[in-house]
Parts: sequence; C-alpha cells; structure tokens
Amino acid sequence: MKALAESRQAPAPVRRSWASLVARAMTVLAVIAAVGAIALYLVLAIKRVGYPYAIEWLEGGAVEEVGRVLHGRQIYTAPSINYVAYPYTPLYFWVSAAVARLTGLSYLPLRLVSMTASLASVALLYRLVADEGGRVAGAVAGGLFAAAFRWTGGFYDVSRVDSLMMALVLACLLMVARARRPAGFAVAGVLAFLAALTKQSALIAVAPVAVWLVARPGTSRRNGLIFVGAALIPLAGVALALDATTSGWFATITGGVLLGHGVDPTWWLGFWRLDLFPTVLPGAALVALAVILCARGRRASSGRLGLYLCAGAGMVLAAYVSRLHSASSENVLIPVAAALALLGGLAFAGLAGRRAGLRMLVAALCLAQFGLLAYNPAAQLPPAAQTATAKRLAAVLRQLPGEVLIVSHPWETTLAGKGTHAHAGAIFDDVRTSDRRANAALEASIAAAVSSERFTVIAFDNSEDYAGFPADLNRWYRLVPPPRGLEPPVARSLQTPFVGHPTQWWVANRLPSDPVP
Repeated sequence: MKALAESRQAPAPVRRSWASLVARAMTVLAVIAAVGAIALYLVLAIKRVGYPYAIEWLEGGAVEEVGRVLHGRQIYTAPSINYVAYPYTPLYFWVSAAVARLTGLSYLPLRLVSMTASLASVALLYRLVADEGGRVAGAVAGGLFAAAFRWTGGFYDVSRVDSLMMALVLACLLMVARARRPAGFAVAGVLAFLAALTKQSALIAVAPVAVWLVARPGTSRRNGLIFVGAALIPLAGVALALDATTSGWFATITGGVLLGHGVDPTWWLGFWRLDLFPTVLPGAALVALAVILCARGRRASSGRLGLYLCAGAGMVLAAYVSRLHSASSENVLIPVAAALALLGGLAFAGLAGRRAGLRMLVAALCLAQFGLLAYNPAAQLPPAAQTATAKRLAAVLRQLPGEVLIVSHPWETTLAGKGTHAHAGAIFDDVRTSDRRANAALEASIAAAVSSERFTVIAFDNSEDYAGFPADLNRWYRLVPPPRGLEPPVARSLQTPFVGHPTQWWVANRLPSDPVP
C-alpha cells in the first residue's frame, strides 16, 4: 500500500515541472509580443514622419502655429479668418519651432517631436517598471503602450500635443519614484510644470501624485510641498506673463474657450462602455493583480504602490475629463494606455517566486491584451489614393487666381502662395464656445471677409467646415462642381479619424467665370 501511494504521488513533480515550463513559455511569448509591438510602431513612425502631406486633420493648423513662432509672431491673439490658435498651452509649438529652425517648416519637425516623445514614453515606462521588477516586466510595460497606438487613434506620431505631454508626465513620475532629496522632488515638479505647459490636462494627471506626496507624514510631506511649488509657481508665472503680453487672449483661448464648450453627455458612460470595454478588460485584470501582488510582495514596488496607483488613477481621470469635452477624439485615451502599461507591467514585476499557475494567468492576460490591441499596420500608412489626392489639391491651388480659403487645409494654401488662414478645427472650437469674446471677434472677421468677397474661392471638406460662416453664403459665392480628382470620396479612410479633402467649392460672384480647373 505504501508503495502504491508513493507511485501515485510520483507524477506530481513532473506536473509542477510542466506547469513551470508552460508559464515560462507564455512569459516568453508575452515578451516577444511586447518587443514586436515596439518594433512595429517604430517602423510605422519612421515611415510616417517624413510624409509630406497631412496624416491627421488638424496637423495643418499646428504647422501654421509653429510658423508664427518662427516668425516671432504671437500665437495667442484675437481670432480672425486669418488665424485662430488651438486652445493649448504653448510648449509643444515652441519645441517644434526649435526643431523647425534646423529642418525647415513642414509637417516633419512637429512629427519628429511627437515621435521622439512617444518613444521616450515607451522608454520611461520600461525604466519605471524595470526598476521594480526587472527587464522582462519593463519590456512588457513598454510593449503594452506601443501596442495601443491604433486604439488611441494613431496619434502618437502626428502633429499634436499629446505625446510630448505624456512623456513629460511619465518623466515626472520616474523622478518622483527615484527622488531621495528635495532637489529631486523639485525637478519632478518642474517636469509637471512643463507637462501642463504642453497640455492643460497634465495637471489632472499629476494631481493625485501631488496629493499622495503631501498626504504622507514627515519629510515626505515637505518634499510633496516642494513638488507642488516647483510645478505651480512657474506655471502661474508663465501664464500671467503670457496673459499680460497678449491682452488677455492667452487666458481666453486656453481657458475660456475650453470651458465654454461644455460636456458631451455621451461620454459619461460611453468612456467606460465604448472606449474601454471590452478592449482593456485583460488590462484591468492585470491592474487588479498588480495591486494584489505588489501589496503582498517584498519588492520596492510594494512601498511605492500608492504612488503608482495614484499616477494610474490620475492618468485615467485626465482621459475621462478630456473625453467629456465635446468633440473629443481617441487621442485623449493616450494617458489610459500609459496607466495600463505601467500597472500591467507591475503585475509582471510581482511574479518572481510565485506559483506557476499565477505566472500563467498573468502571461495569458497580457497576451489577451496584446491580441485585443492588435491592428493592421498597412492601414496606418497613407494609401496611394490619399497621396494622389493631396498632390492634385496642391496642383489645383497653384492654378487658382488671387487669395483662396481652403478651411481644412491652411498649410497647403500657404505653400501654394494663396494666403495664410485659420484652420476649420480651430474656427469650430471658437464658434461653439460660450465665451463671447472669442466667437464674436471671429464671426465678425468671417462675415467681413465673405461679404467683401475677399477670397476668389472658398472650399470646404464637409458640412462641419461651414461652422462660423454665414448661412446665406450664396449671396456672395456660387457653388461649382469640384475639380476633377477632388470629388467626394466613396468612403472615409480607415487610416486616421479625420483625413479628407475639399469637395464643396464656392466661387466669388465677382468673378465672371469659374476659375476652378
């Protein structure tokens, strides 16, 4: 009987061995998926960075804003048909202008800044998690962020402020995690200030970190106050200086315009039900495991668990508040991707010495998350038809006489020598705000330009581009067929949320014939 009992128990070590091998294999697969996601994003970003035409709808307006910095002109000024500033703080445009001094003004310097910042976010997430649980966990964290490129709208590398803001928030978090002296917390505060000077929602992202620091007793509380002071004092100083030198337009554009947009009630629940569920369910489970594993572990991450949870909560809160803003897009989900990567990586960081079953569970959740974030890389590159349309638009613009207004393509109009004008997206922001100082000035400028038939041709991509223009536009302009090659598309491109070309063309009544080729 004793021999029989021993014979029945003999396979147990074998089973444990196989479980360990499976767990190890699944972990290797997760790392391969992470490295593959980073490599794939890097290849796509390199291919896209030098593309000479717009990849995303609002890029042209950002290039115009950088051009104003290069020429020493104020970027916060009374809105008019000639120029309307985007409602963001200025650091991204300042940095892009510095790069543009080396590369020349085009989409390239702005995308270089965004691409570099997004890759810096991958590296910072790797470093944050690797410090707690080694290189494997760090690689998983960086890979999860890279894999979210398409889920967050494909905005990592385009001419938008989000990637630079995200990199600065993560740099701030890394400095807080590593700081041991007051000087380190001061540097972290300065990084938070720079993040807020890039995009205002960074303040929401770092606020829970500040609360965590200040709420802790002893010297940590003093360090928290240093952090808060280093962030808010320079931010207040720069804001006051910009407001004083722009006749109050800085506060109006970066504060009044945004606050005047109101809330889109769709996203009270839609953020959780449509944006997050079910795409990030495996990631949410990883976050829960990270809390459990770090809370029970003996690693350094256990002591800093509160910091990482506060940072993750702040990032998600920043995304949620931004999503509630009317007319928001998927770019606001980038902080959620960073929070998912950070806390998911920490779940891997807590695996050392754990049972094989738990290691398999974490690896399986990670692989499931990579699977849900998978995308077709070819669809993220501008198709040949889009390039042909952009070239055709450039050729048409060069042939048109006089000053021309193509409201969704101001940079292309500038390149053609047809004047410098406001972007439809920025116009829409000012027209729909309840801040009367902004929209009254803009609507008056548009009405004067239209009634005087200042432009020989006005062209719109779609009905949304008409925001701010007189309802009786046909009093001064007549609708004509679009140029050959610029007809309305059969279907919207799947490559990015907002890419198009002008399909509705209006010619001034003062012109005896149709100049549109």
